Amino acid sequence: MGRRLFLAATVCSVGLICGKAAVAAEADTTGVLEKLAALEARIATLESENRDYRRRLAHVQPRGAFTPAVAKSSGANALPVNAPAAGETNVLAPAGDLAPVRMSTKAPAIALPVGRWTGFYIGGNIGYGWGSYGASNATGTIVTANGSSAPYGFNAVSGNGNGVTAGIQAGYNWQIAQTVLGIEADWQYLDSKTSTGNSAIAVPTFIGGNFSGSASISTDWYATFRGRVGYAFGPALLYTTGGVALAETKLSANATGSIVTSIFPPTLGPLGSMSASESAVLVGYVVGGGLEYALGTGWSIKGEYLHMGFGTNAYNLTGSLQSPAGLTGVIATRVDIKPSFDIARVGVNYGF
Repeated sequence: MGRRLFLAATVCSVGLICGKAAVAAEADTTGVLEKLAALEARIATLESENRDYRRRLAHVQPRGAFTPAVAKSSGANALPVNAPAAGETNVLAPAGDLAPVRMSTKAPAIALPVGRWTGFYIGGNIGYGWGSYGASNATGTIVTANGSSAPYGFNAVSGNGNGVTAGIQAGYNWQIAQTVLGIEADWQYLDSKTSTGNSAIAVPTFIGGNFSGSASISTDWYATFRGRVGYAFGPALLYTTGGVALAETKLSANATGSIVTSIFPPTLGPLGSMSASESAVLVGYVVGGGLEYALGTGWSIKGEYLHMGFGTNAYNLTGSLQSPAGLTGVIATRVDIKPSFDIARVGVNYGF
């Protein structure tokens, strides 16, 4: 009987001990699971904060400038971290260690760069010119040694004076957004000349005979003083231009003929000749346009068209007809000309 009671008590004690152990084991397992759940929640919170800080940083630093490193620790507690540089805040640090980020609501001031076309420039050009002189009213008077005189007329100039042109230019541009305002002056050589060859001069026989004459007009240089208005797009500048033009134009004439030495009967002296010329600087207008393209480092190239007109200008020439026999006659010639030129040229500029 006593042994039975002892066995029963022993069994109850073992059962009680095992029950307590089971309860303790269950409690320990529950605690571990709760800690793991808290850790997972903490990781989720940190990941959310990390995404939030990344979104904020995207507004204040270039894309790709931030590359987080990964901690070398192992295990479930390894978290991505980023070693902060001097003066920076580790955006992956625990939320409690971070100061709140305050984003500025005031946009930073942006300094507008000086336009690519603003400044002084110099350059050179070469091209071709088409000239028209529009000669008219070619009239004159012949006066001989015996006092006789007669009017005459001939075709002073025909044809066009086309030729090569080349020169230099300098100017200044102001760029306002895409609008470019400027001034430019240039001086140009021009190989422009036209002439008639020989033309008969109608003279009464009692004045003389065998008369013929020729005339030529030439322009050796011109200069322009112009304003420019353009539109800049990318490296190109499209512009119009206009202003004042100057050109030196020279009219030359020569004649040959025989002066009457006797009226009754009409007797002609030996053949003589004369030549005369007159130069003048003409003032006119110039209009045109062009396209300029910036190459970088201050250099640019351009193509340009100009039209120049100088109105009607009168030239008066007077020369003496000298013959081998010493006879003298006077020839006075008037020619009206209306020069105009069309210029196409290419050039290069250097800005500084």
